[in-house]
Amino acid sequence: MYGTMIKKNILGFLLLLSVFCLFNSCEDDPYYDERYDLTSALCSGTWAENYRTNSGEECYHELNFYSDWTGSDYYAFYRNGFFVRETREIFRWYWDDDNYYYPNSIYMDFPDGTYSYFEDIQIRGFQLRGILDDVDVILELQ
Repeated sequence: MYGTMIKKNILGFLLLLSVFCLFNSCEDDPYYDERYDLTSALCSGTWAENYRTNSGEECYHELNFYSDWTGSDYYAFYRNGFFVRETREIFRWYWDDDNYYYPNSIYMDFPDGTYSYFEDIQIRGFQLRGILDDVDVILELQ
């Protein structure tokens, strides 16, 4: 009788110990960097959007981010279905570590000394959302 109770107590103790180990294994990894995943997703392909400008032109906009911290920014403008002009610029980009309101924000520095600021970057599925130079944008992965 005592042998059976001892076995039950040991089994109960082992079960309790395994439950504690299970909960302990769900702890966040203190060395995990969320930006690694976000950088990988950001650099996974071409992001594009279509919109109409205030002057009535249709615009196709393309953003590419590369893992070597460079990127390209392409715009093509159309009026009444006809091509009007295009711009293509190369930039260097880096994470803004000082933005407390939007921690997932980047600077894009262009060779002519100008820059763009992309705040609150969110990637969900095939969409890149954020605030690009104070304008809410949604770009689709091409």
